[in-house]
Amino acid sequence: MNKRVTLVAGKPLTYAGRALRAGDVFEARPADARVLTGARLATYQTRDAAATPRQRPHQPPAPAAEAAPVAADATSADAGLDALRAHYEALAGKKAHPFWRAPRLEAEIAKLEQAHTSEGQA
Repeated sequence: MNKRVTLVAGKPLTYAGRALRAGDVFEARPADARVLTGARLATYQTRDAAATPRQRPHQPPAPAAEAAPVAADATSADAGLDALRAHYEALAGKKAHPFWRAPRLEAEIAKLEQAHTSEGQA
């Protein structure tokens, strides 16, 4: 009556005094298996998984040279946003809301410029 269920560790854990790493195969009592699978610490082993162990392919980190152009674009975008903020402040006499981005600033500047031109004509 000593039934055992075969499990695969999904995360590092200790079971029955054994330190297991992710991917280790071990046997557990059915009640323990329900708890471990419910807590997502382990999964039931299938026959296909026993025949072919799962390996993660090694992926090298992305080269740093690819990240540099993105940073340069971000600084030029920040400079353009700063220029829009300064233009808005000059027209409105107050600072722009900090959450406003370029499209909103451009729309607010257009409203202010239209208001200034209509006052000059009246």
